[in-house]
Amino acid sequence: LVKIPAPGRYMIRAQSRIARLDWERALRDAATEAGGAYFEWQFAQRARRAAQRNIDLLEGLAEVLRERYRAGAATAADMLFAQTELARQRNALLDLEALARQDRAAINAALNRSADAALGEPADADLEAPATTTARSLARESQGRQEAEIARARAELAAIAIRMSETMNRPAASQGYSAFERGAMPEAS
Repeated sequence: LVKIPAPGRYMIRAQSRIARLDWERALRDAATEAGGAYFEWQFAQRARRAAQRNIDLLEGLAEVLRERYRAGAATAADMLFAQTELARQRNALLDLEALARQDRAAINAALNRSADAALGEPADADLEAPATTTARSLARESQGRQEAEIARARAELAAIAIRMSETMNRPAASQGYSAFERGAMPEAS
């Protein structure tokens, strides 16, 4: 007697493997989303600081041009240009503050915290990207891709279901089933 393992056990293994891979993909997607939100927030913080420095410089320039205009050494166009640039930078600062609030809310949502929860200052230094060659990084990226693993596990699950249906739908030998009659034994014919 040949002991045939229960096909249900293989299906359970395949389904649990698919569930584990789905969970790992969801975890990876959440980490990617949180990382992207952090870098967007970091950009918004740096851009806000730059815009604030520009505003400070333009306020000083506008004051100097106003004094020079009163003294007759500058034109009204120069003074209006500085005031226009100052207004643009103030509007840009408002936009960047709104972007920073939006990114802070996305980070806090990823951390399961209140959207208005405070975050510390972002790191001043940029993260260094690892130095790899394109071919090496492509090979590493394609190896063990969860999408491919999920597809492979689902294909295994389908193969198990097909084997189960063949086994379950096969009539017993006592009912006259014969592999010879079915042509499964070509060497005997």
